[in-house]
Amino acid sequence: MKVNARLFPLIVVATFVAFLVLAVLLGLRPEPGGGHRGGQTATQVTLLLALFLGGVL
Repeated sequence: MKVNARLFPLIVVATFVAFLVLAVLLGLRPEPGGGHRGGQTATQVTLLLALFLGGVL
């Protein structure tokens, strides 16, 4: 599939915003004081990474 060069920046920004919204919906929000929730956050980040790589490849 060939991507129109003029639309490429729009596709990149739209993909970034889509994954940012998905991350917020999954509960990946910044916490005051830099506290961590342990394994739950790592699992969600792993899931997001897998979805992103699956969409790219």
